[in-house]
Amino acid sequence: KENAGVTRSTGTSGIARSMTATIKTASLAGHPVGVKGRGPFTSNVPVADQGEDGEISQSEDSETPWKDEAAKEDKEFRLRWKAQASEEEIKRQSAAKNLQDAMKAHNVQKLKIAIDRGENLNVRFDLLQSAKQLLVKLEMLQSLDAASAKKEFSSLSKAIDAAVATHMFTDEELAKYQQAKKDLQVKHEVFEERIRHTLGSDITFEGDTFQLTPEGEEVLVQVAWILQEYPLISVRVEGHSSAENHHTSRRIAQGRAKFVEQHLKEAGCGNWIKSKGWGNFHHTVAGEVVRILPMFAHESA
Repeated sequence: KENAGVTRSTGTSGIARSMTATIKTASLAGHPVGVKGRGPFTSNVPVADQGEDGEISQSEDSETPWKDEAAKEDKEFRLRWKAQASEEEIKRQSAAKNLQDAMKAHNVQKLKIAIDRGENLNVRFDLLQSAKQLLVKLEMLQSLDAASAKKEFSSLSKAIDAAVATHMFTDEELAKYQQAKKDLQVKHEVFEERIRHTLGSDITFEGDTFQLTPEGEEVLVQVAWILQEYPLISVRVEGHSSAENHHTSRRIAQGRAKFVEQHLKEAGCGNWIKSKGWGNFHHTVAGEVVRILPMFAHESA
């Protein structure tokens, strides 16, 4: 029994010494030894993922293909976005150039088109604002030129007042229009006085007839000339008669007023004309006359 115990002890120690020697030999050779009992293995990878010879097997559900596809799509998107952005920038620069050219040309129609295109393509805000202000100024100048060409005092006055209110014009820019206004004002006042004097003259008739006197014919010619030259005047033609009979006086007065109205229209007067016969009942006028009462634009407004 003692010999047998010695033998078992010796056998166990021999196996341990043999395993230790094997591990040392493998370590000296640079190959870690696995706990499976055969072949080397990598210590930082689970043994279940290693082959019999220590080879590491790749997982079948690796994320590498998915990442490559995502990167490819991202690159294609960036390229498309860059191309689109580049195209829009080219259009924006072209619109800005057209806007600047239209501003230099001072062309109202071209400027309107350029502003619309610039707004659609998001051209610089400051450039658009400058263009819009210039457009307002150019349209004001057109109104001033039109009123000045027509030589209408009231129209030119309104156009100048509107231009001054914008604070876009210097005194030098408005100087010629202000001078034109002064000239028209003097002319207007002189002409208005002349009109009042001429139209205020009686157009005389022979007693109880529709026949003009020589003086009446001369006044009627002057009245027709004035109305032709100043078509904005509206007039009332009022007939009178001194006949004692009320009905006769009214008939004669109405006939005289209609006669003068018809003569003025046949002479080419396009003014607004309204006739009325008073007979012998007017409180200030009594006689064989027709009077023409002018109503100027500012009076009839």
